[in-house]
Amino acid sequence: MRILFAFLLASCVLLFSCNKEKAGPRIAFNTASGFVTGNIVVAPGSSFAVGLICDKTSDDLSMLYTEYAYDNANTGTLHRRYYAGPDEREHFEQNITITTRAQTGNERWIFNMTDSDGRISKLEIRVTVQ
Repeated sequence: MRILFAFLLASCVLLFSCNKEKAGPRIAFNTASGFVTGNIVVAPGSSFAVGLICDKTSDDLSMLYTEYAYDNANTGTLHRRYYAGPDEREHFEQNITITTRAQTGNERWIFNMTDSDGRISKLEIRVTVQ
């Protein structure tokens, strides 16, 4: 009887101590006509549009922010922040127009969606300016 009780107690402790990590928000490119959804090659000073669609997973959506990095830099520079309004906590869409530099090189554009618990989901587009 003691062995059975010890086994049940240990099973309960293991079962309830295992925390599944929550997933970050879902983020996807808008695939409608006119939006870029992948890596591209453009002329210097060109503009293009990116549409983003974000959905809540477990926690409310909080903020979408965009970053860019030039010529293979490891860290991005903040481009813009978009805060989810009260009616956008479960579903958030944003269309962003990006203008490349007026010089040749590589640009990396990173789109980050955060939820109210601080989890981040990312998408990226690499732009070759030539």
